[in-house]
Amino acid sequence: MQPTTRLATNGDLEVLAQFQRNLVEYERPMDSTIAVDADGYYDIESLLTDPDTHLLVAEDAGSLSGCSFGQIRPADHWAAHERIGYIGMVYVHDDYRGRGICSMMFERLEAWFRSRAVHELRLEAYARNPSAHKAYLKSGFEPHLIQMRRSLE
Repeated sequence: MQPTTRLATNGDLEVLAQFQRNLVEYERPMDSTIAVDADGYYDIESLLTDPDTHLLVAEDAGSLSGCSFGQIRPADHWAAHERIGYIGMVYVHDDYRGRGICSMMFERLEAWFRSRAVHELRLEAYARNPSAHKAYLKSGFEPHLIQMRRSLE
């Protein structure tokens, strides 16, 4: 069966919460600043009800296989655009990787952003996550800004 995408619903909350926990656990070795008790970055219920957010799930053979959201956010005051499209919570379950699910979600989010007159997309990836970099480059994203940190502890 061909993977598909659709808008997430309240019925997907349990699986979305698990996807988010999986994402945090995957990224935890890349970021020592993630709190030990953190199990998510986003309030999924708020994402579902926010009119400026488009939360997608991917389905493959009747099972949820991934998720991602697009959100319209204000741009920095100095930017050429007033608003940007932010993409977050990009997750594809291990069993479904390599099937074009990430690209499919990005294409659908891009169409939604275009329909809302948003012309600039942004997302974030850990420097030590080459598989994410590969997926994002494949979808037309390019490196833009490097954020650096230094602990004072």
